[in-house]
Amino acid sequence: MRDSQRDRSTIVEVLAAFIRTSARNASDATDTERAETEEPTSIAEDVHAALAVIGRRPTDWETASPDLAHTQLQSAELARAHLPGANFRGVNLQGADLTEANLRGADLREANLRKARLQDAQLQGAQLQEADFRDAHLVGVNLWRANLWKANLQGANLQEANLVRANLRGTVLRGAYLQGASLRQADLWLANLQGAHLQDANLYGADLQEAILRGANLWSANLQDANLQGARLQGTDLMDAVLRRTDLRRARELDMTKRLTAAQAAEALLDVTTVLPAEVAGDPLIKARIRESKQISPE
Repeated sequence: MRDSQRDRSTIVEVLAAFIRTSARNASDATDTERAETEEPTSIAEDVHAALAVIGRRPTDWETASPDLAHTQLQSAELARAHLPGANFRGVNLQGADLTEANLRGADLREANLRKARLQDAQLQGAQLQEADFRDAHLVGVNLWRANLWKANLQGANLQEANLVRANLRGTVLRGAYLQGASLRQADLWLANLQGAHLQDANLYGADLQEAILRGANLWSANLQDANLQGARLQGTDLMDAVLRRTDLRRARELDMTKRLTAAQAAEALLDVTTVLPAEVAGDPLIKARIRESKQISPE
């Protein structure tokens, strides 16, 4: 066991080097373009075997993180693999099975994870900037404090996912399924959530400044203390959404929002600049709230 402990880094490095050599990207310049038109193909058996050894290494080998950057690992079988801190930058993992995999702190920047299966995977603190997760299966995934800056999650299934304090600035979440997901204090500045499914999602304290929420479904979502300044809300469904202390001032297209009630609006932060649907703006409760804000506003 002493030899194994001493040589663990060498073992991982040798296996990773073999994978990099055998599954090297043929042309980094065209991989992304080709992946959009081709179906994922299976990797070679010897590469799969090497991946299996790395993924199943003992948990106390975390100091030996594999470098698999810029490799072709599409359709790889990595369910329940132990790969914290691994370097998967620019890797093609389209259609791969990463169910329940441990990828805490892993580097997946610019990786292709289209249609990949990551249900219940652990990605806390992972670097996922500009990664492609289109149509990926991410139910129950843990993305606490993960960096998803400008990642593409269009059509991805993130139901019950943990996105607490995640960096989602400029992230594409069009049509994504986020029912029951936790986005507490997440940074969604300039995120595109058009047509997203956010029923029962927890957006407490989330920063949604300049976010696009046109046509999004926020039924029973918790938006308490969220910042929606500059957010585009045309056709957004806010039926039974919690808007206590939600900042709706300077929100855009709010007059086209669906199912916003006077009672909900009265719980939000309002002033004379807040544009509300006509039937809501004329409510005596709303008028009183706006008068109150004028009285307490600094000169």
